[in-house]
Amino acid sequence: MKKVAREVYIALSNEALTNLCTFCYYDKGSCYDDACAHPFIIISEDDLGLSPGADCWGFRNSLPVRDIADIVGIVLAHHFWDWAWLMKDDKQIKIYGEVKI
Repeated sequence: MKKVAREVYIALSNEALTNLCTFCYYDKGSCYDDACAHPFIIISEDDLGLSPGADCWGFRNSLPVRDIADIVGIVLAHHFWDWAWLMKDDKQIKIYGEVKI
């Protein structure tokens, strides 16, 4: 995906205080070094991974931008500080998270 097209995904992920990987097709949802299953070896020169607001040339969206915007809206509306999303077998998206007390 071209850099200009990634800008909306970067902005949305930044709003939800997460990195671009959260909405990437290649993300395996892991906190380990092999969390990215991109077919190219080097995605980022940063060994610690991407921070919120950072760009990745290997990004490929896993969901349409309208669904990502809905997820971010739910995260913001519920004040989630730690959250995740999951695509269920029936193609329904489940968002769950923790609210800071």
